[in-house]
Amino acid sequence: MFPDMKSLQNLAVVFLDRDKLVYFNSVNNQIAVYNYPDKLVRFMEIVNSKELEMQLKLFINYHKLPPARLIFILSPQITFEKNFSEEKEDLQKNIIEDFLYHLPFENNVHKIYKLEKGFLLSAANIDFLQVFMETFKNRGFTVFTVIPSSVTGMNLTTLDAPSVGFLLAKTDYLKEQTMIAGLAEEAHKPKEPEKKVMGLNRVYLLLGVFVLLFSFLLFMLYRQSAG
Repeated sequence: MFPDMKSLQNLAVVFLDRDKLVYFNSVNNQIAVYNYPDKLVRFMEIVNSKELEMQLKLFINYHKLPPARLIFILSPQITFEKNFSEEKEDLQKNIIEDFLYHLPFENNVHKIYKLEKGFLLSAANIDFLQVFMETFKNRGFTVFTVIPSSVTGMNLTTLDAPSVGFLLAKTDYLKEQTMIAGLAEEAHKPKEPEKKVMGLNRVYLLLGVFVLLFSFLLFMLYRQSAG
């Protein structure tokens, strides 16, 4: 049985895959799918971020997706992972550095998960994730958590009512296991213009005028004393 939707506080699940995004709206069990065009996303790299942002906004508007608190689930197709059993911190550091060095993207977000036996190191392209997260936030959504599929307890390849019900029954765990620390649960807010008491250019101009007048005054005093 699917969980009581009123108790879910407007949570929605976004499954990010290599070639598509699957959105599940827990309020009405709506599923919406956006397939990335090759000209915008290729091999987990964003080719044209501006165009992708525009298409994501059209996707949100077309499906009339209401602002929600988003659980981002990362497909195994877009994460790079390594299991290891080493517990010594210095040796762990060597394992992590070697693993991250060989990732096929420059900027990453990664997290070490403690398993029943050993550890799991999971990493993803942060530039790839950021475009999706920021676009949704700009439309009034908030990011609740970002977590790899491998630690959800399910072998997810897409979303449906039973799998989302399983995820929403363990939201506290999903929040604790987020890959991105310090997520602020607030929608995007435009920056307020900085209040400037006086622009630097104006300060420099007044200072220059003052120096010029002071120099002229000294010159006149010198001429009077010399005469």
